[in-house]
Amino acid sequence: MIKPLLLAGSALFALAFSPPRESTVPDLICREQRALRIDPRTLEVSSAGAHTTFRIADGSLFISEPDRAEYRYNTIGEPISPGVVTSSSFTLISRDESYEGTVTFVHSDAQRILVSRASCSRQAK
Repeated sequence: MIKPLLLAGSALFALAFSPPRESTVPDLICREQRALRIDPRTLEVSSAGAHTTFRIADGSLFISEPDRAEYRYNTIGEPISPGVVTSSSFTLISRDESYEGTVTFVHSDAQRILVSRASCSRQAK
């Protein structure tokens, strides 16, 4: 009776104090090629400047633009399905789990929905 309790207690202790898993999304550099802005109230669509660089490293998304230095935007979670990763206000959609080649970023908040097509390649660590 005591042995199973000790094993269960040890397993729970190990789980509680194990380091968090790293994201399975590889480190990438993605250069925006085209962007569309959608007004969520009217659904009006317009072209947006395509100058953003998205960098994924160590489970985080970093964003930079010509007039703004790179900043850490958010943490990336585990894929919700093959090739699809979400966070609080963005979604990354890829053809497959490599996340290389052409991908789509969707960013949304109360004022806008921004859909960007970007070209991604693996980034060396």
